[in-house]
Amino acid sequence: MTQEGKTPEGETPRLTLKEALKQYLATQKFEVRTVLGPDGRRRRFFGVWLATYDTQWLAGREQNRWDEWNLYALKSGRYLLAHAYYTRWQGEVDQYDYVIFNSFDEIDDQDVLDNLRDRLCKELNVKIPLADVAVPLEGEEI
Repeated sequence: MTQEGKTPEGETPRLTLKEALKQYLATQKFEVRTVLGPDGRRRRFFGVWLATYDTQWLAGREQNRWDEWNLYALKSGRYLLAHAYYTRWQGEVDQYDYVIFNSFDEIDDQDVLDNLRDRLCKELNVKIPLADVAVPLEGEEI
């Protein structure tokens, strides 16, 4: 973007991940959603689904045990990361859990953040720097 906040014609706008997320959430409707807790009970909340990541297909093969993560923005301004462990093995049961983050900066799941970045780039037709989903190198100042 230029200093006036305008993008030269034909150039894809550049936003930070947080700017893109704010812009995306402004266009979304918070709906009643559910997530399964570790006790198997469904929990309902007002949220917007943001991103997902799973390990069902690895190295070109479908797995018979895999993990799935879904990230939601909550109406309260917090974020929920739901995790499910699925199995197709006889005698094993699926397991569920979730974590609530008070701020976006607390989310540390790299795969989910990468998926969110990719999704927002496509949905909003913007560029978001990869550095926005990276943590600082140990011992280095940014």
